[in-house]
Amino acid sequence: MLPNPKAPIRSFLTGCLFLAALVTGALMVWTLRQDGGQKYCVAGGGELFGLCRPTADFLLNGLVWYALIFGALALPIVSVMAMRWAARRRGSGN
Repeated sequence: MLPNPKAPIRSFLTGCLFLAALVTGALMVWTLRQDGGQKYCVAGGGELFGLCRPTADFLLNGLVWYALIFGALALPIVSVMAMRWAARRRGSGN
């Protein structure tokens, strides 16, 4: 995950994807290990590495968390790209 000087925006967004996955995974593991985390477990689902098998609803929540975290990380660079694109588009019409 080294930065690519030829594609800095793509490198930044790739880093955001990786960091969002890491934070989401840690958040999901932390939630399942809490006292109330058993309500997100499938009854009789077994365990893996001390964690229960999560329900489909909890996994969908994880996808939403991932999208929100990635959006929060990537929003600054995406907004700058959008402003540059809009300025370029507006400038070419004159």
